[in-house]
Formats: sequence, C-alpha cells, structure tokens
Amino acid sequence: MEFAQILKDCGIDAIDDPETTVTAFDYEINGTIFDSDSPFDIERSDLQRLPEVLESMVVCKLRLLPGKTRWEGLQYLMKTWYRWLAYDKSKHESIHRSESVFGTEVKIFTVGQGSACSLIFTIVDQAAEDAKADFIGGYSAVDNPKSLKI
Repeated sequence: MEFAQILKDCGIDAIDDPETTVTAFDYEINGTIFDSDSPFDIERSDLQRLPEVLESMVVCKLRLLPGKTRWEGLQYLMKTWYRWLAYDKSKHESIHRSESVFGTEVKIFTVGQGSACSLIFTIVDQAAEDAKADFIGGYSAVDNPKSLKI
C-alpha cells in the first residue's frame, strides 16, 4: 500500500503532528479495548508508538485471556474500532486482516480531516505464543551465515 499517495489523494501533503495523532490513538485504545468485557489481557498486552514510521505508527499486541479465541478477539477489536476508534468522517479507511501461526494481524490505515494514522493490531493466543517460542528456540548460528565467518 502506498501510504504517501493515499494521503496526497486525500489532500494531505504530510501529517503535521504525528506525535499528537499517535498519542490520541494510544489514549483511545487503552480507554476502549480493555474494558470489563474485553477478551484481552491488559497486563500482558502492549502498545508501541512509532509516529515517525508512516506504515506502522501504532503497533499493538493484544494477548488474549485464557479461554478466549482469536475470533472472539477479532470481533471485539472490530466492534470497538467502529464504535469508538474510527474517524467519524474518514476520507479513507483500509483494513486488512491476515492469519498465521503467530497470531491474527489487523492493519488499519485511516485518514481523517487533516490527519491520518496507520495501526497494526496483532491478536495473540497461547498457541501463537507457543509457535513463536518454538520458532525462536529453533534458531541456530547456521541460520546466520555471517556468524560462521572467522
């Protein structure tokens, strides 16, 4: 996806204050995603602010509570997005979902009146945590040819 071109097509040359945009989304995410009905574990989830990276300004790993499924997490995330987080009158919004053994990833790029933000949510269950541990545990020096040079 060509983020800069989408911004230009929406009449925005650059995001004037990306730090403020990212801070606002951070605040809103933390205020809406982790309510009493949330399938996500607030203590084990985390959010990174990357205002200087147009493709991933907000990166949020949402770890599921025990017994919750990725599907429940995805439904909750999307319901919360449209109810509380999405711009009221967006000029552009694209949402892409992908699945892997490492989790369900939802990439959102949204453009509002004079501002824009890209967000990446990764919904992680215990199976995804185990797959990641197995993947990392399988790394060896042979996987890095530079480490073999003397």
